[in-house]
Amino acid sequence: MKYLNQEQNSYLKHTRKSIKKNFSLVHQENAITLIALVITIIVLLILAGISINLISGNHGILQKASHSVNQTEISSAKENTELLIATYASDYYDKKYTR
Repeated sequence: MKYLNQEQNSYLKHTRKSIKKNFSLVHQENAITLIALVITIIVLLILAGISINLISGNHGILQKASHSVNQTEISSAKENTELLIATYASDYYDKKYTR
């Protein structure tokens, strides 16, 4: 800087300030990007936790599906029993009153 004239020295100072300002802006943009990434990861983890709880919780989808399967089997067994009783009753009355 000893060998520079006043105009060159002023230009050099202005360039240094401009570089520092641009570096600061880039650093701030990187920091904002990192914060956005962290927030996105946190939101995804929360959504994953909620989804897992809905699927496998006490009143989750898997338990409801299992309960529905059991109810369907019970209803099917009742229907088959009622159908068998109705068939036997029909056969009984056919034999009794058709002879």
